[in-house]
Amino acid sequence: MSEIPKEQLESSFEHEQPITEILFPNLTLKQKFGLFFSTSSPPKQPKAKFFWWNPPGQSKREKKLLFKLDVFLLSYVCLSYYSKYLDQANISSAYVSSFLDL
Repeated sequence: MSEIPKEQLESSFEHEQPITEILFPNLTLKQKFGLFFSTSSPPKQPKAKFFWWNPPGQSKREKKLLFKLDVFLLSYVCLSYYSKYLDQANISSAYVSSFLDL
């Protein structure tokens, strides 16, 4: 592997411009600082609605049907999960108490 002479390496760094001169060549120091540090706050953007339960343009019948499906399915899933948890806890308790030999 060939090495670059130390003199050539040092001379290449001496002639480089600072990064701010490359990015903003015609600005004064005060203007450059003004780009990065500002005394004014950024403009406020309008707040978006946090959550859309129903997308815009949905009919009332469709909203009612989706609500009924959500209520039925979510309640069924929650009750199923709860009964699974109770069953699993009872089996674990019975195993630890040596009532059940698995």
